[in-house]
Order: sequence, then structure tokens, then C-alpha cells
Amino acid sequence: AAVSEARARAADATLRRVAGDLVDDPATVEAATLARRAAEAADLAGRPLAAGHAEQAWPDEPHLVAWHACTILREHRGDAHWAATSGAGVDAVECHLLHAADGAMPADVLQRVSGWDDAAWAAAAERLRSRRLLDGAGELTEAGRAVKLRIEWATDAAAAAPLAALGDGGADRLRAALAPLVARIVDAGVVGAWKLREERWRELPDPA
Repeated sequence: AAVSEARARAADATLRRVAGDLVDDPATVEAATLARRAAEAADLAGRPLAAGHAEQAWPDEPHLVAWHACTILREHRGDAHWAATSGAGVDAVECHLLHAADGAMPADVLQRVSGWDDAAWAAAAERLRSRRLLDGAGELTEAGRAVKLRIEWATDAAAAAPLAALGDGGADRLRAALAPLVARIVDAGVVGAWKLREERWRELPDPA
């Protein structure tokens, strides 16, 4: 409980510092309403991290409601992603190497933020090469790209229900309402390495 309370206080202080007047903006209120509706529609079975966050009490302020809802939605998707990754026979180290090879983030950044040491990183690379998912240069092979896309699309499918609960156009409205907050946060530089994800994000091709 103490950790959760400290985390909420830190989020509140950071959002107030970087978002300024957007904390009370009508767009933030709309984002909070939509995000909470989506989060409360999430199926938490088999999603331990999302369920753990969902057990926490909802805050009152709109910017913190939006933050808490996005935390639940993030972990709901994250739990789905780990299930898809495991189902594809890719372990917790290998998935980061595939992510780096796909160009999502630089390998050294991913290794640093995920905490795997050099030995574990090198062993995972060797396993992926032996399965012909990575080539000798550490790039994705055709088979590796197919595995990566299957994981991403399986994740999308398993994480779709909360956004579907918003109805036609609801997800687009949520994204638009969150956009000003996201811009302030990214521009403030408080997200560090994750800014690369925003800058390099792109639509994935259909795996079929």
C-alpha cells in the first residue's frame, strides 16, 4: 500500500509539473472518462499485473484517473503480450532481441532498461540464430519477422476488448483526448528512452 501511494504521489507531482494547465483541461476530463470506461471493461483473467493495478482505489482528479486507467490498460496489453510471446516459444530475453532487430528500439537501450546482463543477452542471440530467427548480423530473418508479427497481432487481438467497449469511434476519441498530454510528457523528456518508441512508432504490416 505504501509503494502504491508513493507511486500515485509521484505521478501526480510529475503530471502537474509537465502538463501544467492541461491537468484540468476538458480534453483531460474526457480522456479520464473514456480511459476509465475502457479499463473497467478489461477482462483480468490470466492478467496478473493488470489485475493488481485494477485492485487499487480510483483517484478523484481527472489527470490521475487517466493515469490509473492507462496503467491498467498498459498492463492488460502487457500481460497479453507475454502470453503471446510465450505461446510463440520466445523467452523473456529473446523477445527483447527480436524487438531490437525489428528496429523498435536500439539493442543497447533495450538491454539496459530490461536489465539482462551480457551473458544472458549473448546466449539469447545465439538461441535465436540457431532457430534461424536472427541472421549472423543480428538482423531479423524472414522467419524471425513472421514470428514477431504473429506475436504483435496476437497481442492486438487479445488486448482489443477494452477499446471495443468504447464503441464506434471511442478509441479515436480517447487517442485524440490524450494527445495533448502525451505531447507535453514526451516533450518534457521525462520518459527518457521511451521517447524513441513515440518517434519510431509505425503501423505493422498484416502478417497474412
